[in-house]
Amino acid sequence: MLSIICPYNDKKILKNALENSIQRQIDTEYELLTIDANEHGFTSAAETLNYIGKNANGDFLIFIHQDVIFEANNILKQVDTFCRKNK
Repeated sequence: MLSIICPYNDKKILKNALENSIQRQIDTEYELLTIDANEHGFTSAAETLNYIGKNANGDFLIFIHQDVIFEANNILKQVDTFCRKNK
């Protein structure tokens, strides 16, 4: 399983870009972990990512920005296959 980790600062961008794109992915087990970076008072991006990453259950962690859009519906499957072949 993939853990997709995304701190965000604009919920609308997150929903319209990354979340919509991920929902179209096929044949891949994943979890999406997000956190509003503005609400938690983190002092750095690294602190934010580490906080979210500690809650991840996936075999592989993907750190991603809120405005990413996957062009194809099998990108996560390709990433998962690549990670498993290249541990």
